[in-house]
Amino acid sequence: MVTATRAGNEFRAMTLLRQYCPRLAAGSLPKVGAVVVLQEARAAVMELVEILNDSDASARDVAVHLRDTGLWAFEERFERVLQLQTSSSEPAEEALELNSSDLAVLKMLACPAQELWPYERYISEGSPYATQHGVKGAQFDRVLVVLDEEESNYNSYNYERVFADEQSRAADRAAFEAGGDNTWSRTLRLLYVCCTRARRGLVLAFFVTAPEAMKANVISSGILPAHAVLTEKELHDIASI
Repeated sequence: MVTATRAGNEFRAMTLLRQYCPRLAAGSLPKVGAVVVLQEARAAVMELVEILNDSDASARDVAVHLRDTGLWAFEERFERVLQLQTSSSEPAEEALELNSSDLAVLKMLACPAQELWPYERYISEGSPYATQHGVKGAQFDRVLVVLDEEESNYNSYNYERVFADEQSRAADRAAFEAGGDNTWSRTLRLLYVCCTRARRGLVLAFFVTAPEAMKANVISSGILPAHAVLTEKELHDIASI
């Protein structure tokens, strides 16, 4: 809507308002005073444009404006998190009882509003970066594979099993060779699919609680060479040189 308004495309902006603004939904628009509601919605959009022009504004400022002006109705979970009065990137004390997805929303709300623009380019496929699904057979010059079991909802795969200690890997391999497909073998096949998509550059970003132990396990697995396995601290040290 902001993009349409900036471009002077009033028809597009009004179409989006009618589609998404709760105040303009069928049955909500009063029979009398409709012009006033439209004027207020228009003013709210212009203020939204200004908020997204403000380098000091946060994503929370945008969300609060959308809610308070009635331009958008948030679902209950998002509304609950939005009620937390914080603009810090660190979780507030009152947020400590929230689950991980709620904390992620809270941190997102603390991000600068200006970061919404590159995100919009990403989801509109205007970014050089893209998330790929169903890529069997497809290849790309550079591939980043994110491995994060804490955020995963899949029970059939577990990368920490593939890169576990030598004894655990041996037990998983033995179970597989005994005739049963297991998490270890399924994950290894998926890892192969991910890694063979890259033509030139491949990075595996592994989020774990014990980086040094995981590094040792990855190296001992023989899947990746030792010189190619770096912890976050080592990457920072290289970047500071």
